Amino acid sequence: MAADMTDPTQHLAALAHLKADRLAEVAAVCTSILSVSPNDWLALRMLGSVRTRERDFDDAARLLTAASRGRTGQAGLDHAPVQR
Repeated sequence: MAADMTDPTQHLAALAHLKADRLAEVAAVCTSILSVSPNDWLALRMLGSVRTRERDFDDAARLLTAASRGRTGQAGLDHAPVQR
């Protein structure tokens, strides 16, 4: 299934968890998204952020690299804000 077929409420839920620093919940939602849409750049990016915070830098690098590949060429998404 294509990334654009993912229920957008899942992304919103993951973002809310990320803002509230609920890392386990972010990971669970993003894992669910990726089980359906393995190239979903936003889920990859959020999960990469979680792995960075957990100091799992190898997995974080893998996820963030995949996210950046998924974003390439998507109009309007090249300047999306980075969650810090």
